[in-house]
Amino acid sequence: MDKKIIYYISIAIIILYFFIKRNKISNSRTINRITKEKNIVEDNFNSKSLKELKPIVFEPKSEFKSNLYVFIDIFCGNSKRFHNNIDACLNNGIKVHYFASPMSNYTKKYLNYIWSLPDKQKKEVLSDAFNNTYSQKKNDNNKYVNNHIALAKELQINRIPFIIIDNDYTIPGNIPSETLLKIINLK
Repeated sequence: MDKKIIYYISIAIIILYFFIKRNKISNSRTINRITKEKNIVEDNFNSKSLKELKPIVFEPKSEFKSNLYVFIDIFCGNSKRFHNNIDACLNNGIKVHYFASPMSNYTKKYLNYIWSLPDKQKKEVLSDAFNNTYSQKKNDNNKYVNNHIALAKELQINRIPFIIIDNDYTIPGNIPSETLLKIINLK
């Protein structure tokens, strides 16, 4: 064989090797088993603490299978994509708990307003906000949103949406709903 052909084939094999290795690494970073954060998560997501945090809860439309705790921002494109696909979760028995994790003080004022509403209105107004038909009303302070922000800092959340599956797995960022459902069904 010609030396040039052998050279190009070996370069292609090396590139292919690093491509495969990089994809395995990035996939392993997508889904993380909770280890050191486990105590923080369990302390904050037990039933008593969960009620105190006042998440906005979307109940499953079929038999309950799993809980998702999702940190969101209404102006985040990935959070919007997650919310637009929430029916896939609800139809598969997944209960979704939303927590505010604003990326700016501007967003925080809108989230403060949403969390200050009566429980019956929160879901509708939050859904409207994700569809860019939100109210221009703002609120400067809300203890629940401040508690969500403190919890996000404690959990070292730096990407949203940030998804916690049944206190076992974390997913930083958005993933397709089909993939999320496969992960939940494999647990």
